[in-house]
Amino acid sequence: VFQTFIHQLEMFNDDGLAGSYHNDVLHAEPTTLDGKVRLVEELKNRAKGCIGSRNFPVAVQLYTKAIEVIPQEDAAGAAVLRANRSMCYLSIGNASSAFSDAEEAEKLDNTYLKVYYRKAAALKALGRFSEAKTAILKGLEFKADDKDMKALMLKIEADIASQGNAKPTSSVPPARTTISTSTTSNKASSSASKPAPAASTATSSASAAADDDDEDDAALGNVRGYKKTADGRTTTFFNNELDETAKRLIGDIAPKKLEAEPKVPESAALANGSSVWNSAGTYEERILTPWATSELKERLGALAGRVEQGGANMDPREWAGFANGAAPLEAVDISVTEVESVTGDAQVSMTRGKKKHLCDYCVELKWALTLKHAGSDATEVVAGKVSVLDISADKEYEVSALEVTHFNGQPASQSVLPLYAGLLFNTFVKKSSSTQPRGLQRLVHDALMRFCDDFKTK
Repeated sequence: VFQTFIHQLEMFNDDGLAGSYHNDVLHAEPTTLDGKVRLVEELKNRAKGCIGSRNFPVAVQLYTKAIEVIPQEDAAGAAVLRANRSMCYLSIGNASSAFSDAEEAEKLDNTYLKVYYRKAAALKALGRFSEAKTAILKGLEFKADDKDMKALMLKIEADIASQGNAKPTSSVPPARTTISTSTTSNKASSSASKPAPAASTATSSASAAADDDDEDDAALGNVRGYKKTADGRTTTFFNNELDETAKRLIGDIAPKKLEAEPKVPESAALANGSSVWNSAGTYEERILTPWATSELKERLGALAGRVEQGGANMDPREWAGFANGAAPLEAVDISVTEVESVTGDAQVSMTRGKKKHLCDYCVELKWALTLKHAGSDATEVVAGKVSVLDISADKEYEVSALEVTHFNGQPASQSVLPLYAGLLFNTFVKKSSSTQPRGLQRLVHDALMRFCDDFKTK
């Protein structure tokens, strides 16, 4: 409780205004493009920290500032910020604002997968289930096997079904589930006196049954809690005597001796992935970190591709925009020049013949775009860095921290690139693998998919 109180105090300054802990970034007003980019990154990092501690109101403040500062030309980055703020709004119960942010994010970048998940979650919270389902279906067009999308779809379909299948409560009493074991029934009252003989021999079936019970009681000396079985034995009232119909339904329930399972031969144990000594199939694991680290370095370090004029499935007018003055662009070479770091681990666990592949990796890459203009042997080079985070065996990963570091060997940033070089960076580096099939991100994507497939064979 004390820690929670201190955490809440940190949210206020001496004037009672929220956000004092982050005043340095919330009140910052950068004027240069580089300053704005750095401020947006800092705001995003702090917002992630707030989300980790479930401090969503402050995360909303930080994302709001980032949305105000981010350069207008970075539509994809603004879409990510909007989608993240939508999640924060939904976490504090503001579904309406969450939906508005998701819609804006979709307008900014309709290829960003999480936009559709955020939009569907907000619509679900608003009770607009049919629209939520439409949003999920649109997202699944981009990634049909997304686990989060599928899970949310099941919840939405359940909401739609419960909305359309509501039934009034039935007034019919539930059916009996017990099996009748005797043709006679006992009287409900143990204190009722024996009735006088009837004047007429014509009696109802209910009276006849009651009379039979009295006779049983008399034979037992008026002792309650016993009954007669079909073969005439006297037994407790709670004894359950099965008739032939019930026996046929239940089948043979006599105790049977359990036979020991045959020992699994060593060859079979090996086929299941376990070690020879682990014939019982208990838990074991194999560490594949050295193999996975080496494979990622080799595969990503060898990435290279070339796009020539007329061969990129692009609009000729867009290709014309890559010209350096009067010199049209002839070709662009895309490559990974260095794998700066590969960090993570990989393992395969096995339990009773069932395998589970686990890996978690992050890599830092250096890339280069080499531009070849018509009529000249000289080339121009745009170089930079990119991080690929959270690479898992489920073929999931995240591209982060894309940046330009050099132009023609000199330190540079995206903001100082010539117009044609900036357009090439946006087209062949910044665009995702789903929107640019010939770009750097697609090369990385294909290499990681092959790595995951090979890892699953281990």
